[in-house]
Amino acid sequence: LLDFENYQLRLVVVDSFQNQAGSITYVIHELTRPSEVGEWEFNQTSSARITQTQGIFTDGNVSELKLVFPIEAGKEWDGNALNSLDSDAYVMDSLFVPFTTVTETIIPETLTVIQEDNEDLIVNFVSNHEIYGLNIGLVHKEEINLNYCVEDDCIGQQVIDNGRIFRQTLLNYGKE
Repeated sequence: LLDFENYQLRLVVVDSFQNQAGSITYVIHELTRPSEVGEWEFNQTSSARITQTQGIFTDGNVSELKLVFPIEAGKEWDGNALNSLDSDAYVMDSLFVPFTTVTETIIPETLTVIQEDNEDLIVNFVSNHEIYGLNIGLVHKEEINLNYCVEDDCIGQQVIDNGRIFRQTLLNYGKE
């Protein structure tokens, strides 16, 4: 039994302020609606900031180190270095590759951050990555976490027992 949920997500920068270190923190409101004709409803507030060496996103008082600078293929870092969660190795991949959104918008220069890539194919499949567009920010996010049946009659056949597939893709961006 599969369950699907589709909705639209809108991130709006509502404020910004300069930090003591000289970087700027952007206050972001997250709004959702069930379809393109529904009314936007406030969901939560988060923040983002970029320093000379880091791109940081904070959600629910948990800061995640999304990017490190300068960018270079194969660079690895701990995405949870700024919080108390277990270490989580992120890897920078696919630099300056074009990405086409679902609305056929071509983002000419992107980079992909692999957050998790465990292709067990017997017990579970986990693949999480984010794609960032130059001077745009997050343009695509995908989190796949599938647990396969491990009973004698189905082990190794990739029969999904449970799991989650989450895809977030940019529809448009800019100032209104």
